Amino acid sequence: MQGFSSSAFAVAAFSVASFALDAVRNFAAEVNLKRWYIKRKKRIYVFNSAEEADEYLAAEIEAVKAIEQAQKTSRRARKRLREKLITVEPAETVDIDWLSELVRHFQIQADLAQLLAQQDYERVLQILAQAREMLEEEDLEILLMA
Repeated sequence: MQGFSSSAFAVAAFSVASFALDAVRNFAAEVNLKRWYIKRKKRIYVFNSAEEADEYLAAEIEAVKAIEQAQKTSRRARKRLREKLITVEPAETVDIDWLSELVRHFQIQADLAQLLAQQDYERVLQILAQAREMLEEEDLEILLMA
């Protein structure tokens, strides 16, 4: 059996480490972060992790229980209680009515009602990004004309 010289071993180890580092960098560049969605009435709450969404749901359940116990108080007091108990904030909140207005205004070819019925919230967020970009362009045009 042939022995390894220390320099040959070092070169081989460096080569393997370099390859592993490149693989990690390439893998990290390809990671697609999954977002989590909760739809409530006319809003979609977007969370960056399942843990955040679960915490929000747990806090929401606690808020509902507390509000049920406090039914004799005013509506405003129940709202304050709910705001106090739900401390987890979504990364983004989509107002569906506002988005619908933007889709109509900019004549974006999308059936928002169907997307919501299919719970295709990722596509809804893509439409929101497109509408925001068009809104920014419109604002820029208005500023340039002034």
